[in-house]
Amino acid sequence: MCMFPLPLNPFAVDHRYFDSLPLAERIIATGAMANILQEILADGNHPYNARVFDDLHEITRRHFRDLHTMTLHKLEEERLRAYEEQRKHNTHAPKQINHPCNQYPVYPQYNMSYQAY
Repeated sequence: MCMFPLPLNPFAVDHRYFDSLPLAERIIATGAMANILQEILADGNHPYNARVFDDLHEITRRHFRDLHTMTLHKLEEERLRAYEEQRKHNTHAPKQINHPCNQYPVYPQYNMSYQAY
């Protein structure tokens, strides 16, 4: 590969490419790109290292932000699925919560259960 004039950063990252990817693919792609940029920086001291480091910082920030977003989406899906599953099984039965405090009698005049401390 012959480049003239020498580019300021031959490993410049096109961040617009990552914008075009779906979330799951973007997480994989940014993780892989972060690894490549780390290997480039570990290769030695080059004039373009500062720019590679800037791209690495941005890609890593983006990777963990997207990972956090996906985790929140998955947690919300799990909560919704568990809620729907619970509603499906408990449509006609009275709601019983399996909790240690339910083993103590309820005193109606106080409308609370006895709890030993």
